[in-house]
Amino acid sequence: MNKKGMAWGYIVGLILSLVVLLILLYIAFRSKGQIFSLADFIRGIFT
Repeated sequence: MNKKGMAWGYIVGLILSLVVLLILLYIAFRSKGQIFSLADFIRGIFT
């Protein structure tokens, strides 16, 4: 296996796990009924 392919697989896996984490956080905040401007929270991460 070439190192570039391994690096890409690692990056994609990292992004996917981050997305799953964000979804879990969103569900957790929703179930508690305390959505504290989640859009601003996500925007703060990506900018």
